[in-house]
Amino acid sequence: MAQTIVPPTSTDRIGRSLRANLSPAELYEAAIRDGEGTLAADGPLVVRTGQHTGRSPQDKFIVDESSSHDKIWWGEVNRPISEEHYDRLRARLMDYLADRHLYAQDMYIGADPAHRRSLRVYTETAWASIFARNLFRRPSTDELAAFAPNFRIIDVPSFQADPATEGTRTGTAILLHLQRMEIIIVGTMYAGEIKKSAFTVMNYLMPDEGVLPMHSSVNVGAKR
Repeated sequence: MAQTIVPPTSTDRIGRSLRANLSPAELYEAAIRDGEGTLAADGPLVVRTGQHTGRSPQDKFIVDESSSHDKIWWGEVNRPISEEHYDRLRARLMDYLADRHLYAQDMYIGADPAHRRSLRVYTETAWASIFARNLFRRPSTDELAAFAPNFRIIDVPSFQADPATEGTRTGTAILLHLQRMEIIIVGTMYAGEIKKSAFTVMNYLMPDEGVLPMHSSVNVGAKR
């Protein structure tokens, strides 16, 4: 399998190296080779997400920092976590990843160039990289050549948060830092956390840009 493996740049030091922007076929092969899933009839990849077969909303936190504090409706849905706890967990996570290889996909979230964000999704598994590649919008070859992410997600299911020292409820944590435009997801293999946390960020950003975000879908038929 041909892989694009690049060392992290000086501004992107996550993991030992990145398997960046691999094709679905390459990711598919990696997932099977590494035992992440199995092939079902007619070829789809089937994975098991372990304990978490859906989202874990009680383990989702927003970092309480000055730039976003007054814009958040804090409560049972938007739970705060301190920046100190976030930084402690993040530092431990970076140490954990120092000798590990990660997958990365450079994508856009949002169709309108005036409002979209350039998103880099780091994942521990190949199958989650496939999920991200299917979910978000793919840059063209020319766009990828000059791609500079301004928003990133770091998804590492095998890492566990420490509730005693990092302010989380359990070993599972989905943490949003809105000032840094960074999301950390640990302790859960359920890839839907990638989607929902990214949408949460866009729902935060869009109203200030004069856009009403809606959780909906549109189908276009032959008669339009």
